[in-house]
Amino acid sequence: MKDSTENEVLKMIKIISDSTCDLSQEVLERYDIDIIPLHIVK
Repeated sequence: MKDSTENEVLKMIKIISDSTCDLSQEVLERYDIDIIPLHIVK
């Protein structure tokens, strides 16, 4: 069981990934994952 301090810390954590990830829309929504565009400049 998690204590209140651990719950507070978890609320401060945000998962983000770049646009090359291979995660389903379901996973993105379930874990509230944000996608950041990845641009390759040559």
